[in-house]
Amino acid sequence: MPSIALVQRSCLMTLNNLSSVPTGWNPIVPDRRHSMPSSPHNTTFPQGEAESSSSALHTLVINLRNRGGDDEMIEARDSDNDSDLINELKTRVKSISSSLQPSEAILAKSLVSLLSNLNRLCYSIRHAPNHS
Repeated sequence: MPSIALVQRSCLMTLNNLSSVPTGWNPIVPDRRHSMPSSPHNTTFPQGEAESSSSALHTLVINLRNRGGDDEMIEARDSDNDSDLINELKTRVKSISSSLQPSEAILAKSLVSLLSNLNRLCYSIRHAPNHS
């Protein structure tokens, strides 16, 4: 599953760059590469990569919350899971899409849709019954 985590991370970095504003924006930096390849027999979603994508997702959502600039109070819960954050991300990207170039708005919405689908896929894989 490392390839899914890499795609998720790339989508999050691209969304962060597309929606960034000049001040008060936290970057999402690429993960450091490790020289040792992961085991080809490891079929579970690596914990470190899942945490990395979650961290990037959280950073992006916080950036968009701060970008909002409205007086609306948003409750940040420690219990927010990736699905909740992706739903919030979808809403926030939709709200800023009018401030983006049309092609960038389409790309941003497509990336959120891809992230949502990848999140569901990862959830299904992690919770699938073992057929061995």
